[in-house]
Amino acid sequence: MEMLHLEDWEREAILRVLKRQRSLQEIDERRINQLAVRVQLQRINDTRSTKLENELKTKTGKWHQELLRRRCPSAVYEPPET
Repeated sequence: MEMLHLEDWEREAILRVLKRQRSLQEIDERRINQLAVRVQLQRINDTRSTKLENELKTKTGKWHQELLRRRCPSAVYEPPET
C-alpha cells in the first residue's frame, strides 16, 4: 500500500499506529534488558556459592585447594595415590 494514494486522515491514522507500535517495541526492549540485568544480579547474589565456600573453610581446612579443584581441576596438582 502506498502512502501517496491515501487520504490525509488515513495517512495520519497509519502514522499514529506505527508510532504506537515503535513505542511498544521500545518498551518491550527495555523490559527485556531489565529482566536480563535482574537475572545477572540474581546469579551474582546467589548464596549457594558463598555457602559452599564457607562449608569448605570450616569442615576441611583445605578450602582453597578444594575450591580450585572444583573451579578448575587442571590447576591443582594431585599426586598419584600409591
